Amino acid sequence: MTQTSSGKKETPPIKTSQSPLMAINNLIAGSNKDGGQMAIYASLFNIPFAGISMVDGRPYINTLGLEWKLKDHPGTLRIVGQKFLSRHQKAGDLALVKVWGEQQGVGYISAIGSASAGNLNSRTREYPNEMAETRAKNRLLRRALLPFFYEDFYKNVEVLGKTAINFLKTGKITDLVSV
Repeated sequence: MTQTSSGKKETPPIKTSQSPLMAINNLIAGSNKDGGQMAIYASLFNIPFAGISMVDGRPYINTLGLEWKLKDHPGTLRIVGQKFLSRHQKAGDLALVKVWGEQQGVGYISAIGSASAGNLNSRTREYPNEMAETRAKNRLLRRALLPFFYEDFYKNVEVLGKTAINFLKTGKITDLVSV
């Protein structure tokens, strides 16, 4: 949407030759609330709306989204171990956790998560050990599940792209959450 000098909002003209991916990009850009963007990303990756978080204005697949995808592909990864390499005990300490698992068709894979007061937000700053565990586990899940996320993305971009083009042609999108 653009605003004219009189204050009236107008939808920019749509090029009918627009690719589905471009249409999705335009739809996301035109969604003025994080909720609209999160809904689009959740649809693209076949995960629940709550499985997407907006972090610094960018979409992030959170723990729920990762675990949802693992539920759809149960034999993909089996987490077999976790070890604290260092624990946060006093100000300035770094919590460092290694998590490893067995990935189907690959073998053993591992990931490390770190956390300190300096890289946590105000809500989680007092829980660096727990956040290091969460980050390590999420990184391991992301590594194992990434092919499935991309597979879903490419399957859905064509379908959602056509829907996005049709929505954009109506000029009625102001908030995807309420559509």
